Amino acid sequence: MKLTNRFLAAMLVSCVAGFAFADEWDDFGSEEDSGAKTPTITFSGSAELGGRVYTDLRYDEKGKLSSDGKRSNTEDLDTDARPTARLNMDYSGASSDLSFKLKFDKNSLGEYKQDILDEFTARAYLGNFQLEAGKMKVVWGKGDKVHVVDNFNANDYTDFVYPDYIDRRLAEPMFRLVYSTPSNIKIEGIVTPWMTADRLATSGIWQPEKSKKLTETVSGIMAHNLALNLASNLAGKADANGVVVPGNPGGAVKSIMETSSFTADDLFDDNLRSLKYGQAGARATCTVGHFDLGFSYYYGHNKQPSANLEKYITSLKTSVSKYAASQDGQSYITSTYKDEIAATAAAIGPSLIGKTVDLNGIPTVVNANNVKTVAPVVAYKKVVENHVDDLNKAGKLTDKFERPSLNYDQLQVFGFEMATVIWKFNIRGEAAYHLTEDKAGDNPWIANNSVQWVAGFDMDMPWTNMNLNVQTQGKYILHNDKIKDGPFAKYDVDYNSDDKYVKNKLIVDITDSYRNDSLKIDLKGIYEIETKDFLFMPSFTVKAVDDFSITASGMWIYTENENSEFYNFKNRSFAQVSCKYLF
Repeated sequence: MKLTNRFLAAMLVSCVAGFAFADEWDDFGSEEDSGAKTPTITFSGSAELGGRVYTDLRYDEKGKLSSDGKRSNTEDLDTDARPTARLNMDYSGASSDLSFKLKFDKNSLGEYKQDILDEFTARAYLGNFQLEAGKMKVVWGKGDKVHVVDNFNANDYTDFVYPDYIDRRLAEPMFRLVYSTPSNIKIEGIVTPWMTADRLATSGIWQPEKSKKLTETVSGIMAHNLALNLASNLAGKADANGVVVPGNPGGAVKSIMETSSFTADDLFDDNLRSLKYGQAGARATCTVGHFDLGFSYYYGHNKQPSANLEKYITSLKTSVSKYAASQDGQSYITSTYKDEIAATAAAIGPSLIGKTVDLNGIPTVVNANNVKTVAPVVAYKKVVENHVDDLNKAGKLTDKFERPSLNYDQLQVFGFEMATVIWKFNIRGEAAYHLTEDKAGDNPWIANNSVQWVAGFDMDMPWTNMNLNVQTQGKYILHNDKIKDGPFAKYDVDYNSDDKYVKNKLIVDITDSYRNDSLKIDLKGIYEIETKDFLFMPSFTVKAVDDFSITASGMWIYTENENSEFYNFKNRSFAQVSCKYLF
């Protein structure tokens, strides 16, 4: 974080000094002779307070979510206050601009203090060239707040998808050069020194389920290994004479200290604040007839990490196999899962006849005479495989587990965008080919290549000021047949239990305003076609006076399919009222 702040501070000082010098040089002599415009500085900002109540959450007496995820009474509903203040400063010179955007909210005043400087852009106009540097948000693509070619800025999902698209984006330190040709072709290039990852809630109701499960898995690994270390170091041992020698308290203390100092950063193989995670890209846009076209290329990494669980799963299965082969293990497993073993043996027995199976290390051909002996052995192994997690939770395993690792996978995106007007329809679309390092699709720990798209339109309705905006966003995962056939199928980063590897979302946004925009309505819905789940976000804004408005809004989430992007946040619906003052 210190490197980030120093980088921005140095950039800020050098840019301010450089742009100020440029303006002084331009203003040498009289304004009448030079024709230069007078530099101006403007300030603006806002102050907002939102009060939120979650309508679908219920906790038990211990403060944990109950099994049905709903509350027992309305008096104990969760509430949340969200104060936010913004201050903007814009400087416009003869051939340069400078802008600051400061933000003060729960995140910037808490865990993410770098967010106080929300955006900073220094811009110079050099003939046909435009040079920009700073902590910036840049949007690529023709979609309306929905994109598949916009990859430089990460997203803040700590409040899910409720904030507006641009408000969710996290500004990134970057350099941008734009060249505009006389023939209406614009070419731009962007370079960033590193990458900011998507920001996910690490606890609370907006923490993604995958993140929560990974946290629980790692916590279980650390607790398991610590228990083994403590038992090994504290247990007394008998020497050659039979005298019990005290254990190793120092080793036990060391194990405790190592466990207590462990953080999520220890799971990552690399540092995002390095040139390895720098980003680069180029984009060309032009107008051909009635069509606005664009082509782009992005090189960087996925903004969300993928977990490599291979070492953990292998160590877990090895420990289970060792326990299952022991006398204590056989006794516990055969007694605990007696009925399941018998039922499995009866079910698979006929299918084993004529096959060669490994019978305790000896290849054995199964026939009608030995099937009753072989089937229970095979069934025993299958039942053990089905209850790996149960045996782990029961504390029956005595080998150390390996920790998983997290990686931000390399990503290249080849993009195309288009926009045009047909009659009253504003047509827009984007298409992108996402190229990862898993070109064959057989690496379960790296996302497969995919084709993604956005297509839609908006139109003004012939009554009032209503606008209808309809878009679809889709994704098709390539080589998906390799996912379900792999040895780690259910752990694959692209795994779908419904075996559906095409995703489509329908996004509809209806807006209207009345009385000179003093009353505004916004009705937005997102429907997942494959899972049939949806969320609905209505809002109603009243402008009490020119600078003060009151908004009633909320989010209603309906989801039943575990493969839905919304399923993690089942029963997280809320209602909110906010007041906003502009200056």
